Amino acid sequence: MLESLTKYSHFNVYSPAPFVIHLEFKNSSLEGSYLHTTLLQYKALLQELNALPLVACIIISAEGDNFSPERNRHFVSDVFNSISIAATEYTALHETTVELRTCSVYASKISIPTIGISHGRCHGEAMTILTATSIRMCSKDVSFAVSKNSVVNSELLKRLGAIVNNQSTLFELALTGREFDAHEASKVGIVSTVATDKNRCLKHAVAVAEKIAQNDDGYVRSTQTQLHNMLEEHAEDIRLGTFGCMPNMVL
Repeated sequence: MLESLTKYSHFNVYSPAPFVIHLEFKNSSLEGSYLHTTLLQYKALLQELNALPLVACIIISAEGDNFSPERNRHFVSDVFNSISIAATEYTALHETTVELRTCSVYASKISIPTIGISHGRCHGEAMTILTATSIRMCSKDVSFAVSKNSVVNSELLKRLGAIVNNQSTLFELALTGREFDAHEASKVGIVSTVATDKNRCLKHAVAVAEKIAQNDDGYVRSTQTQLHNMLEEHAEDIRLGTFGCMPNMVL
C-alpha cells in the first residue's frame, strides 16, 4: 500500500501501527514551493488515503525543528512567485488562492479522522493546516501565530471561530498577530494535548489513533463526517467543546 504513495515527493509516509498512517511534511518541502506544489500534493495524498479501506486514522506532522518555515509569513509572494506570469492577472490569482485554501484544509473534507501534531514554529498557513485536523496536539516548545495577511487568514479565522472558546482572546490573537505558546493554545481549545516534546507527542498520537482503529470503520467515518459538517455549517457559533472532546491534557 505505501509503495504507491512514494510519488508524493514532498512527504514521508509510513505506518507506525496497524491501520494508522503518519503523513510527514518533508523539511525541504517547507521552503519555496511549500505553499503551492506541496499543498497540491497534500490534497491529492489525503484523497488517495481516504479511498483506502485499511486506513483508520492519519497523523499529520512535519520533520525538522518547526512545522512552518520562516518564509511562511510571506504567503502571497511565495505562492504567486512560483506560478506563471499569466497568473498575475486578478482572476488567476483569485482562483489559485481559492485552490490553495481548499488544499490547506482538506483534512476536514475526508471521512478519515486526522491527528495534527505541531512543534517549534507553527505560524500562518501551517496553523490553518493544523486547525483543519480532527484532533490537535503540540509539544510544549511550540509557538503559534495568526498571520497578518488577510489572504492567509480567511480560512484560518473561520476555523478559529469554531475552536477558540474565548471570543475576546480570538480577537486579540487575530488583530495583534502576536505569538502564543502551548499553554495558551490548550487553554483556549486550539489543542487538546500538550506533550513535553515532539517524540512524546507522536507516541500519544499513535496511541489515540490505535484506539480509534479499534472501533467499527463505518461508525468512525460517519462520526468524523458528521462532526466536521457541523463545524463547517455553524463555524461562527459552535465551539469544539460542544462535542465532548477529550479534556486538555499535559503529558
